[in-house]
Amino acid sequence: KEKMKIQETNETTIITIKKQPISVLDLVFILDCTSSMGPYIQSAKDNIKIIIEEIIKMENINVRLALVEYRDYHDEKKTFLTRVHNFTDSVDKMKSWLSSCNASGGYFFFIILVTAISKLLITSLISKK
Repeated sequence: KEKMKIQETNETTIITIKKQPISVLDLVFILDCTSSMGPYIQSAKDNIKIIIEEIIKMENINVRLALVEYRDYHDEKKTFLTRVHNFTDSVDKMKSWLSSCNASGGYFFFIILVTAISKLLITSLISKK
């Protein structure tokens, strides 16, 4: 991005354009989608959206977003243990992913959290290629 500075004198106008470095931020949210989150999941999704909007408002930053959902009950026909939504530049796509999140399945939090973090690390490594 470029930053513009305007200086005016009586006879001339000087415009100076200075290039500013653009920062890149890879931001991943891990969302607990177990049934214990039932009363709280909407608030969690709303807060994630607020965080994204605040970061997007910042100047000189490009943001890539990813989402990892996890549960600890797996019925192959109905649900998942982890669902990874890989990096995107699209805020609308991220909001769409969040809209589809719901709380369902199980209570064995720690085993699945380790799986979610593992997938996050893999996702991060893939994104760096």
